[in-house]
Amino acid sequence: MKRLAPLALLGLLVACRDPAPARDQWLVTVTTDAPLPQFGDRLLVEILDEEGELACPSCRRVLGIRTEDLPLSFGIAAREKETWLRVRLYRADHTGNDGFPSSEALVDALGILPDVGGVREVSLALTLDCFGRVANPVAGTACDPTTGEVDAIGELTDSPVLVAGSWWGSQRRACGPVDDDMICVEGGAFLRGSPRHLGLTKELSAEPERLTVVSPFAIDRDEVTVGEVRALLVAGLLNQTPLLPNPDPKAPDGTCTFLGASDPTNDALPVNCVSHQTAEAVCAALGRRLPTEAEWEFAAGQQELETLFPWGFDADVCSHAIVGRGRLLEAYETEVIPCRLLPDGSLAPWGPQPGGQPLDTTNLGILNLAGNVAEWVADGFVPYGQGCHDEPDSPLIDPLCGGGVGPWVVRGSGWNGLQVDARVIVRRRSALPATNNGFRCARSF
Repeated sequence: MKRLAPLALLGLLVACRDPAPARDQWLVTVTTDAPLPQFGDRLLVEILDEEGELACPSCRRVLGIRTEDLPLSFGIAAREKETWLRVRLYRADHTGNDGFPSSEALVDALGILPDVGGVREVSLALTLDCFGRVANPVAGTACDPTTGEVDAIGELTDSPVLVAGSWWGSQRRACGPVDDDMICVEGGAFLRGSPRHLGLTKELSAEPERLTVVSPFAIDRDEVTVGEVRALLVAGLLNQTPLLPNPDPKAPDGTCTFLGASDPTNDALPVNCVSHQTAEAVCAALGRRLPTEAEWEFAAGQQELETLFPWGFDADVCSHAIVGRGRLLEAYETEVIPCRLLPDGSLAPWGPQPGGQPLDTTNLGILNLAGNVAEWVADGFVPYGQGCHDEPDSPLIDPLCGGGVGPWVVRGSGWNGLQVDARVIVRRRSALPATNNGFRCARSF
């Protein structure tokens, strides 16, 4: 246990391994069941008066926190007036310019310190069941860690110690048997969305973030290919087809990869020019389904690591994924081209590529989530903060939004896509087949 000396004059926190001097004080122990640092690496500690205001100018401190620091204890020198304690657990990347939390993506606890004589031991529990439920000192309300509901604040007691990482939703849950061309993504929890969405419109914003729990699922190792679709058509298992390419190579749909049920020329390429309905039908014929938007982001962000790109945080998208590889001025004039010119002055091939880019891979070995083709997911498009994204219950558990009605969500970038769209958090909307859009399938357990 990391122990801190008393808050002298209700303000100063000093790291110390020796017990605090024996004087009237509260000895507070702070624990959490949240995995760290995924859901927090900072504690904001505040000593408040009975009006919910800071009890003194120095009664606020920010502490760095790690799993090995827990349980954390510190002393608060006693005062004659009623005293409240507020502690917030949040991530450094959710810190404003003032050094304090910049959003409601945190765990917030508030309680009244009881009467004290000598040393009074109390504890404060920061449970993920209270994630996003912000305390209101003016109204005297906070989330009750035993119920996860907002209620009037009460006196702190010496309650049981929580173990970091023990929250029910964050526990890994394995898949059953997985096909060779699929990868198991063990269930768990993550913070869906991000404040790092510069350049996105309000409708496409990745905020507000939501604590989200997904059940274990399997997802295709790579995007569905032309060859897989042809095989279903030949076997009579599919009665819908992707679009054929326009005979005019300069037309927007002149780069469709499917050439017909009997033409194997493009079998190794990801299939594109496919409607959302046809993508659903292909997955159903394979005994699978489209992944949900939450599943896609959980897998692409490397689960609890919540990386910015499927491969991590390296922002050199052109080197990692097949994006921005249009045909320069060779054909359709609005194709995206910034990643075709290589450092040696040569041109990378345009269009989607067989097997994609080996560097576009997650820690589990899921390929081409950032590029080659963008991907349909199961959800109809609903802006974050609306519809099922705004359900009051926390966390969201296996959300599926849109009610089966398009337009649909598209995730990832593609050969004719922008580098910025390769970020895991980016979501776009579409209603029609496109040369830049394909899909992969998933399966529940």
